[in-house]
Order: sequence, then C-alpha cells, then structure tokens
Amino acid sequence: MNIWILISAGVAAFLAWNNGSNNAANMVGAAIGAGAISPRRALTIAAVFTLVGGVMLGRYVADTVMRKIVFVSSLHSFLATCLVMVSVLLSASLWTLVSSFLRVPMSVHACIIGSLIGVGLAMGTRFVNWLLLVKILVFWIFVPFIAAGLSAAMYKGVERALGSGAGLKALVLVSSFVSVFVPLLLSLVKTSIASYVAISIAALAGLASMIAAFLYLKRVCERPGVDAVEEAMKVLLVEAIISMSFSFGACSAANAGGPLAAIVLSGGVAKSVESAIQLSVVLAAVFLAVGIVSWGSCVVETVGRGITLLCPSSAFVS
Repeated sequence: MNIWILISAGVAAFLAWNNGSNNAANMVGAAIGAGAISPRRALTIAAVFTLVGGVMLGRYVADTVMRKIVFVSSLHSFLATCLVMVSVLLSASLWTLVSSFLRVPMSVHACIIGSLIGVGLAMGTRFVNWLLLVKILVFWIFVPFIAAGLSAAMYKGVERALGSGAGLKALVLVSSFVSVFVPLLLSLVKTSIASYVAISIAALAGLASMIAAFLYLKRVCERPGVDAVEEAMKVLLVEAIISMSFSFGACSAANAGGPLAAIVLSGGVAKSVESAIQLSVVLAAVFLAVGIVSWGSCVVETVGRGITLLCPSSAFVS
C-alpha cells in the first residue's frame, strides 16, 4: 500500500480521535454537570452511539466535505490530492488538540471548513465552491440564535410539565419516542427500504423506548424517598445523550472521513466514490468513539460546570 495512504489514514484517525475527545463534552457535559450520570457511563454511551451514527449516516456529509467545498477532482495528480487533504487534516488536528489541552470546546466542522478554504485559496480561487461556502457560513451565523430561542422555549415547556404528574409522564414518553424514532428514521430512509417500512420500524422502536422508560420509572418511583422528577430527568438525559451522540457521529465522521476518502479514491484503494467514503467514514467513526472514551473527560468540566450551574431539568433542555 502507498505510504501516502498510510500517512493519510493515520492523520485522519488522529483528527477523529481529537474530535471525539474535544466534543464529547457537548453530548455528556450537561448530564454529568447535573449529577445525573457518572462520567464513565455517560462517555461509554456516547461512544457507542457515536460509532453507530457515524457508520450508518456519516457517508452523506462526507461526500460534501470530500468534493463539494473544494473541487479536488480537478487535481489530476494523486500526490497533489494527498498534499491538499493531509494539509487539511493535519491543520485541523493540531488546532483541535491545542483546544483540548486548553479545555476549550471547539467546532471541528469550522476547523475543517476553514482548512479546506485555506488550501483552496492556495491552489486558486477557482477551486473553491463559493456558493456552498456562503450557505454554510450563513447557517452557522444563525444557528446559535435559533438554538438559544429553542432552548428558552423548551425550558419553559419543561418547567410547566414538571408542575403536574401527568405532564411529567407525557414529557418522558414523548421524549423517549422522539429520541429513538427520529435518528432511526433518518437512517432507514437513506437505504433501499420502502418509506412505509422505514416509518413502521422506527415507530415500533420508538414505542419500545417509551415502554422501557415507563416501566423503569414505575419501578424506581415506587421505592420510598425517591424523587420522581429527578428520576424522570435522569431518563431524559440519558436519552438526550443517545440522540446527540448519534447525530454527532453522523455529522462528525465526515470531518476526517471526507478528506481521507478523496485520497483513498485517488490512490485506487477503492474503486468507487461510495466505497471510498464508506471505508473512510468507518475508520473515522471508530476513532471518534475511541477519542470519547479515552480522553473525553478533558473538556467535560468546562461544559458541565464551568459555563453555568445546572440542575437535571435545565441540563436536559440544554
């Protein structure tokens, strides 16, 4: 195998590991900060579902990173493709590693996009897909404000639901259903399965999650001295970790997998775009999970306790 392929795979794995360790706090920091779950258990759950999300859905975002932001297909040399994509992977890796040492959460998406733009400008402005870049930047500008508004509205809704037993039960059941139904449906509709079959499977899985949450709460809350609200919030926080981890894997496997796929395809290791992307995304997803469990605790303190004090209900909303 070409030495450049091995170097590229190593750098991609390093970026994925950094990504997992730095961004694990986004998924589990709030729950750990609220004391709802132990760090080891939270990080293990996050690692498992990040791996699942990356393997199942990572290839769709990876295609955009691989060839739609910078037109690497215009590079007819394997060595040129390697130099471009290794530069992207290495620069993003080093900056993310510095952020982790400083215990500062960092968006690896921003690192990768910025690195791609940098090499695109170095090659020539014609290599950059400016229209797509503008769309991405506009989306990034509005996302924090949209998230803040949704979080505030959800907090009021959760606060109101906690005021009554019926509202609390409804909150747990609906959240249990949605946290399983939505990610599973998104995964299934991308396959060759018919839409009605995908919806049915996702709905049945969501119902199973609802039943499991209901039975757990019923059993636990029958014990003397148990706070039903606190127990309900713990269930919801675990479900939130699962849902966020799945989404994180689906989106973030592309950060390392996309550039690596371009090299794998150019080097002839894979015979098609689809196989190159899938192979690269699986490698990235594995090292995302490894990063979460091996060094994910490094930024948890900042997100869980350093930004604001959290109780279980506010942790769930965040």
